[in-house]
Amino acid sequence: MTLGQNIHKLRINQNLTQEQLAELCSLTVNFISRIERDKTNRVSVFTVQKIAKALNTTIDDLLNDDDDNAKANKQVKPNQQLLNNELNKLDDAKSEKLSKLFLQILKTK
Repeated sequence: MTLGQNIHKLRINQNLTQEQLAELCSLTVNFISRIERDKTNRVSVFTVQKIAKALNTTIDDLLNDDDDNAKANKQVKPNQQLLNNELNKLDDAKSEKLSKLFLQILKTK
């Protein structure tokens, strides 16, 4: 699969619209659409890194041309994705602190 196909598949599996992904990555919807349709050759590593972070995956997974990409086939539930998206909007220190707190709460049950 191409970069665009992998991004499209992961985005759909995570119940994100192109608009939502564009917002998470600080990119335009038009650019996300062009990437998904493989209509651009000008995708920087920095841009791929932002998209990978928003989709909770790695650059390697996005560039992997294997149709059996396990992460792309995993369905992420909507609230899990919303939580992940909110954590990704925070700076790393706050995101890590909240993630640690959530894990502590889950372990107490």
